[in-house]
Amino acid sequence: MRLVRLAPPGFSVDIMPVNAKPALAIRDANGRIVTVINVDIRDGRIAGLQFVLNPDKLAHLNR
Repeated sequence: MRLVRLAPPGFSVDIMPVNAKPALAIRDANGRIVTVINVDIRDGRIAGLQFVLNPDKLAHLNR
C-alpha cells in the first residue's frame, strides 16, 4: 500500500470498523490513532472516503 510507504517511520495502518463501516486507522509511532479514513462501500465498490483528523473525535478510539 503506497500510503504506508509515504508515512513517517513507526506509523501503521489497521483496518477496523468505525460507525459500523470499514475504516483505515492510521497510528503514530506511539500506537495512538491520529487519522481515521471511513470507507463508504456501495455495490461492492468504494463510493466515498471520509477523513477524520480532529483529535477530539478520535479520543474515544485511543482509550
